Amino acid sequence: MLGIRIRSFTFKELEQATNGFKEELDRGAFGAVYKGVLVSDSRHLVAVKKLDKLMAVGEPDEDFQTEVAAIGQIQHKNLARLLGFCNEGSNQLLVY
Repeated sequence: MLGIRIRSFTFKELEQATNGFKEELDRGAFGAVYKGVLVSDSRHLVAVKKLDKLMAVGEPDEDFQTEVAAIGQIQHKNLARLLGFCNEGSNQLLVY
C-alpha cells in the first residue's frame, strides 16, 4: 500500500482485541471508537474505529484503500497514528 507500514487485521482479530466491541470510547458521524488491546504486539492499547456503512459512489473497496493509504501517511505529534485496518465485506475498521 504505497510503501507505508500499515497492518491488515482480520475482523476476528479486532473483535477479540476489543472484547467483542465492548468498551465504546466515543461515537462520531462515521462510527464508534472502541478500546482494544493487541495481545500479539506486547499488549499495546489501541483505538479501533468501526466505520458505519457509508453510501458508496463508485468502487467502495478502492475508495477505502485509498483513504487508508492517505491517512497512513499523516504523522503529527497531536494525531494518533494509523496502525492498521480491516476491510472484510461490510466490515471496515481503522486501528489507531
